[in-house]
Amino acid sequence: MKLKYIALLTLFVFIFNCNSNNEIENSNLIIGEWTLLETISGFGGTPQSYNIGDVTYHFNSDNTLEISSNISEFESVNSTYEIDEDCQFQDCINGNIVGLLIIGMDETNFLITLDETNLKFGTNAFDGTDFIFERID
Repeated sequence: MKLKYIALLTLFVFIFNCNSNNEIENSNLIIGEWTLLETISGFGGTPQSYNIGDVTYHFNSDNTLEISSNISEFESVNSTYEIDEDCQFQDCINGNIVGLLIIGMDETNFLITLDETNLKFGTNAFDGTDFIFERID
């Protein structure tokens, strides 16, 4: 009986440590400066390309976000962000997306791609806009 409790406890520790490590890894991956390369709006929307430096997102380790824009389509603002990997949408569960990227108080996006050089998030799955970035620092 004691062995069952030890095995169960070990299983719980393993599960929670894996989730925590993944969240820390993805949170750290997003830290840095990213330049907007392209937006895609709506189902089958036409991509809009941008020059490097037109719009930059600087994700800081304290969960603040600095958005800088040199073009009129986007506003330069300071905000906050959060990565939520406890997403319950089917695409999260089956691995098609990483989780949710919440910017500010009310802008929730699907975090589709996040690695050392590429970042893609948005709401195109719901006829919204996807934003595609490349790391510049």
